[in-house]
Amino acid sequence: MPRVLWAQEEIGLCGILRFYGLKLFSGPIFDDINPGGSLIVQNGYLLVNNLCALAGYYCAAAVIDRPAIGRKRLQMCSFSICAVVFMITAAVFESAPSAVVMMLYFSSSFFGNFGVNVTTYVMAAETFPTELRGTFHGLSAFLGKLGALLATISFGYLSTADIFWACAAAAVVGLVFTYVFSVDLTGVSLAEHDAQLELLYAGKPKRYKGKLNDPKHLSNFELWTGRHGTYDPQWVQKLINDERTKESKRAIIRNQSSHLKEEGADSSTTGDLRDQVLKEDEVLMTESAPASCVVRGGDKTI
Repeated sequence: MPRVLWAQEEIGLCGILRFYGLKLFSGPIFDDINPGGSLIVQNGYLLVNNLCALAGYYCAAAVIDRPAIGRKRLQMCSFSICAVVFMITAAVFESAPSAVVMMLYFSSSFFGNFGVNVTTYVMAAETFPTELRGTFHGLSAFLGKLGALLATISFGYLSTADIFWACAAAAVVGLVFTYVFSVDLTGVSLAEHDAQLELLYAGKPKRYKGKLNDPKHLSNFELWTGRHGTYDPQWVQKLINDERTKESKRAIIRNQSSHLKEEGADSSTTGDLRDQVLKEDEVLMTESAPASCVVRGGDKTI
């Protein structure tokens, strides 16, 4: 979990640094692209740029839940295209016609929002258990805003071409972190995190064998290093069956205890049975809680 938090923070920093840097300095950038342009013309460019960004948001929302695409692929695609566009823009900024540079800038706004500016928030919100989600999402957002602060301070000392080079570098770093450390949880119930946390608190983390251990939902870092648990597609169903078995066993013990009490058995015998019932109750509560979390969360495999 700390590894995931750290990765989300770094990705947020790279994404927000690029986003806020370009937005905060969009005025000077447009002045350099179209020197001598009137205020109405410059505002018109800003409007077109914002419309391109808005279109990117809607396109991302339309495809982010498709299993063939998902969060991680969408984010990597966005970082990759933005890195290439920023590099081209920086390389041709002084020589290319203003219209070409403007189109490159508009395309960076579209592809920046068609992915990174959506996935960084979605992935941070669904990567952590309910009990820790608000805190860890806040930490991820904090480092993202630190990226905005860095852009605000540093971009003022850079030329427009250098700003695009800096954004390209941030996109490349974000791409690397996404590829190595990010997990794609498309289609995974948020309750899986709660089940994993329940077993962690119970001191039995290896008993979790749910979807978070499925290779397709693991990061490359986890796959390369082997730092993950075992995946069993029938894990939840087996937990439920174990719960039912223990419930039946508990009922039998209680019936035996009541029967012996009615027959006047000594207190030590009934006491032993009562202790056994309490022990079974404790085991049942500890081991059935994760299954209950997933079932309540609407796991589609059940």
